[in-house]
Amino acid sequence: MIMLFYYSLFSLQPYFLPRIYESTIEGKYKLNYIYLLLTFVTFMSTSMMNYPNNYFLQCIRKYTKQLIWEQNKKKNYLYFINNEVGNIQNLISEVSRSVRNIQYEVIQVIIKSIVMVIIYTIILYRYSIILSASYAVSYLIFFLVSCLLSKENRKSIKEVLKSSSKINAYTIDYYKNIDTIITNKSFDLENSIYDKLLDNEKTSYYNLQKKIDNSHLLQQVILTMITLMLLIIESYFKKNFVADISFLLILIYSAFNLSSFGKAFLSLLEYKDRIKVALEMLEYGKTDKTSLRNFKEISDNKAPCIQLVNLSFSYNKKPVIKNINISINNKDKIAIIGKNGSGKSTLLKLIAGLLTDYQGEIIWNKKSNLYFNKIGYYSQSANLFDRSIYENMIYPKESYPIEEVKKLVKKLNLNSLVINEEDLLNKTPGDFGAKFSGGEKQKILIARAIVNKAPIVLFDEITASLDKQTDTLFTKILNEFFEDSIVICATHKKVGIEAFNKVYDLDAK
Repeated sequence: MIMLFYYSLFSLQPYFLPRIYESTIEGKYKLNYIYLLLTFVTFMSTSMMNYPNNYFLQCIRKYTKQLIWEQNKKKNYLYFINNEVGNIQNLISEVSRSVRNIQYEVIQVIIKSIVMVIIYTIILYRYSIILSASYAVSYLIFFLVSCLLSKENRKSIKEVLKSSSKINAYTIDYYKNIDTIITNKSFDLENSIYDKLLDNEKTSYYNLQKKIDNSHLLQQVILTMITLMLLIIESYFKKNFVADISFLLILIYSAFNLSSFGKAFLSLLEYKDRIKVALEMLEYGKTDKTSLRNFKEISDNKAPCIQLVNLSFSYNKKPVIKNINISINNKDKIAIIGKNGSGKSTLLKLIAGLLTDYQGEIIWNKKSNLYFNKIGYYSQSANLFDRSIYENMIYPKESYPIEEVKKLVKKLNLNSLVINEEDLLNKTPGDFGAKFSGGEKQKILIARAIVNKAPIVLFDEITASLDKQTDTLFTKILNEFFEDSIVICATHKKVGIEAFNKVYDLDAK
């Protein structure tokens, strides 16, 4: 409604301008202050429109990203593993940017064009019915032709999106592997790959823009022919000076303002296609049934807390684990050992509910008072958040006594990383955790496990980057902080194995 009001005011300029001066009986001209004020208001209308537009724009920016982000809850673990971070970032940005452009550029132009044609048709009706009808029909045909031409230029959208996504994914990959690139001095190789990606993107965008420009040129020719035709028709209906000036101004305003309708409608289709393709690639609205834990529940005072019965899992049809049978009782400390590739990490991810498309059964005993959402999962491959060390240690808690955190820093020998409280509250791991060593990251994750004290704690190779001294410390931590918890630890180390009351060797299965 606000847009309609402001654009209606703007469209009345050709009617108000010739009437600022009115002739007197003596043949002189004097200012008409009412029309002068109305003209001033119409000139201010488009500038005043910026304020509500800016508010709507920022709301759209927020809610489009928020809606897409909410979909993360419906995705399973493999969705995040199989998709490149750079590609996801690019697609989310593409949707948000396209929706904002529709609101800020496209919708305004289309509404403005329609309002102007309606207002000018009414004004010309007072001048001549034939001229008014000719104007309305001509621009109706122009709008229709613009829409038809625009629909012909929609085939290159997916290629454009893919080319941009590949560049974003490559950039992420480049920075992740910068140590390999530097040590192998492979900058020339990487530059050649990047150049090819840029060439593909340039070609995709050029072809798309060329089609858009061709359509715009044809629309401009049609608009010029409409203007000339209306000028010829108007020559037969000349009335008075003021009316003639109004008509000429209407033609000028129409030619300058309505010429952008075709491009705006084409942009609408383009952005619509961009949004559709991006949402399809993001799998928006698609809920994977395997994203929900499908554990079997029983209620039996004599049964173990958790049972794995003939548990098997395959990835891309390749068996990873097969027919695993394990009983887990309250306060058990279990070590899962085996060579690399034996399925230790996969087994823990199954218990954690990260992987759900398995064969066999995972049985939870409700009598044990253990719940699916009370699992702590800590992996050597887990990345820290690019937040303070304090926030990483207490996650997902929002606050925790800082003195207790300082004690953990001392116990875990993180003194070289955290010298003072300022380091604890302000130092961050940086992108991809590059500022911290593998051992430091794992100690922070161990601290996080201690802070949260989940009743079921899963450690996936959490000691892989720790030295022998810290390995011994980890054994003491298990006894001190996790006495009442079920702890399952996947490890390839033999050090500290005596701290566990059960040991399962996957190589022996």
